[in-house]
Amino acid sequence: MDQCPYCGQSEPVDPVEDLYTLDENSRTLRVGGQKRRFSPKRWKIVKKLAAASPDFVNKDALMTLLYSDCADPPFDTIIANHICHIRNRLEGTDMKIENHWGGDWRLIKKD
Repeated sequence: MDQCPYCGQSEPVDPVEDLYTLDENSRTLRVGGQKRRFSPKRWKIVKKLAAASPDFVNKDALMTLLYSDCADPPFDTIIANHICHIRNRLEGTDMKIENHWGGDWRLIKKD
């Protein structure tokens, strides 16, 4: 158990969070000894999924994250396209993106 930096009490550690680190400067996800770098939009998705893990993130939340400032956003199928590319980049690591029918995704440890 880790110590809370504010009150000093023990807090539970999510084992999924211990599997990876995020480097904001280089947009890099490190899983074990593997490094994976992402484009700016895909990096936003990776960060969102990592922050929500092990919970699912829905398509609407990801569309808002990427295109809320866009007057004419692309079709929402663009999210599935980004997820496909992220999955390819995660090959060879201990992490994967799991989907739930209807457009929900989460970043989890491989079985």
